[in-house]
Amino acid sequence: YALANKKVTITENGRRRSVSKIELALTQLINKAASGSERSIDQFVGLLRHAQPPAQRVAFTNENDALHMKAIEAKLRKLFGDTEGDQ
Repeated sequence: YALANKKVTITENGRRRSVSKIELALTQLINKAASGSERSIDQFVGLLRHAQPPAQRVAFTNENDALHMKAIEAKLRKLFGDTEGDQ
């Protein structure tokens, strides 16, 4: 955990700031998921599932997984534009 919480300096919009490595990694994952990367979307959804307390986790079937992934992908595309042709 110490390595993940280590601070690094980044430049964002021309300004330098410090963030933890875990924050940087999650930001990159979310940005890739938002751009339509199916692998990143899968990884992000997996992280979200594990972040929930066990009592609140939903057991998905393969069919439900596919439906949820399509809904999440559609929401991401609506928020960030359809980039499917850019891959």
